[in-house]
Amino acid sequence: MGVRIQSLSMERVLAAYLRARRVKLLADGQPQAAILMLSPEALLPVIAMHAEMAAKELFGKDATLGVQYRQDEAAMFGVYAKVPPIQSDMQGVMRALMFVYATNKVFQIKPGEHIECQPIYDHYRNGSLAGMLDNPDARVEWPLATAAALQH
Repeated sequence: MGVRIQSLSMERVLAAYLRARRVKLLADGQPQAAILMLSPEALLPVIAMHAEMAAKELFGKDATLGVQYRQDEAAMFGVYAKVPPIQSDMQGVMRALMFVYATNKVFQIKPGEHIECQPIYDHYRNGSLAGMLDNPDARVEWPLATAAALQH
């Protein structure tokens, strides 16, 4: 008999997705462990906000993915995102799909690519992500320069 996994953290799901796509995340040109870069105190809040926007566009303005945000000065962008673990129910599958979609959008993923994360950091380092916590209707926007910097 195999081992049955009850649930997986979102950062594990996304790290496995990047591994399957042969994508490596870089910081200052150096490869980084995806699970660390996608942690709740690092890039996961950015992805979570994009995932929630996608869910609202697809399922309506009351849609929620169950993400809880809190301000945290020790976090990369001043925001910590607690994402419910992914389970094998339909809600878990839909949450995972929204996060995979958002990950593709944030990183502009192409199979086998090495993606420098500095442009993402540069875009959100001014505290704009933390400021969005006070406005549930806020939208995460990508300036063309950031999107272009992610293209290789």
